[in-house]
Amino acid sequence: MNASIMKGVQETIISMFDKLTTEHTWYPECKKNVHYYNGWKTNIAHKVNYKVIIPCYNVFDTAYKWSSGEFRTYKAREVLEDIEKVLNYFDGNMTAPVDLSNALEIAKYDPKNIECKFFKATFYKKGTCHITFTNQALIDKFNIYVGKDKNWLPPCYGTKAYTNMTDEEKAVIDDFQGMENYNTVMANKQYYLGMPNLIRIA
Repeated sequence: MNASIMKGVQETIISMFDKLTTEHTWYPECKKNVHYYNGWKTNIAHKVNYKVIIPCYNVFDTAYKWSSGEFRTYKAREVLEDIEKVLNYFDGNMTAPVDLSNALEIAKYDPKNIECKFFKATFYKKGTCHITFTNQALIDKFNIYVGKDKNWLPPCYGTKAYTNMTDEEKAVIDDFQGMENYNTVMANKQYYLGMPNLIRIA
């Protein structure tokens, strides 16, 4: 049962990572979502930036000429709640909860810089949502998990000191996060390298 649950969680995480990085890069405004780096034995590795833009259709009632243009909070919630769900897996109950429905209702007439649990969100009538993450360490943990899962990071990631790495391994670390940030990971392995928390599925 646990293996089945973990597989489902992993698929959800990877799917969200793809959504926030390469899935929408065909859309000009979304091209800056992803930071590319020289992955292990490949040149197509990437990670989530601190700010992303995703298409979000039907959040505003603008389907017809006579539409009100109203901000539909339930549609906005559909856009954001899956991102929160994935980040909850990595958070380990360290961040205070935020009532997403209430936050969206408060912002109903001016849906900009909406304070959510892990990010601020702004919705535009042209059909995009701009998301700025407010916990960089959490996004780093997300990126590390996916990077390791996809074998974009050296096999020794998190087990070997930067100074003991080969030049090739160092080059990947330099492109991915740099020596200083890698040393932060090494000093906080329990946080950065821990597995997703299955308790936070909801």
